[in-house]
Amino acid sequence: MISTAARRLLFIHPMDPLESPAVIDAYTLRMTGALRAARLGDSWRGVHTCSCGARSTSWDYLVRTDKGQLITSSLAIHYLAHHRHEVPEAELAKVMHLVANDATPDAKELAFGRPPVAPIPFPPDRRGAD
Repeated sequence: MISTAARRLLFIHPMDPLESPAVIDAYTLRMTGALRAARLGDSWRGVHTCSCGARSTSWDYLVRTDKGQLITSSLAIHYLAHHRHEVPEAELAKVMHLVANDATPDAKELAFGRPPVAPIPFPPDRRGAD
């Protein structure tokens, strides 16, 4: 399943095995810089497990573009580096509109992403709230 919605970036569900070696190019470098500078979104989501076993955090991340911002996941770098053949061209084009300094991903980011802020707060308990 792939979501290419205009406000979302790299919401894909790869089905194929991990590509190795990792693809480190302009797309991967730009996404790494953008995710490192990202802000936490307002939404707390469940954890996604990639077909290769990589697991996301449970938060959305907001990355800046030359036209505003997009919502992405912590696995965005992983998808570009290890599942490139499953990334639609339209999503690659969105990556090049990110406003970020290119950065080389480390092993952790390549494996499953790195939360750009730490610690990630647990969502407030809304039970009984008016």
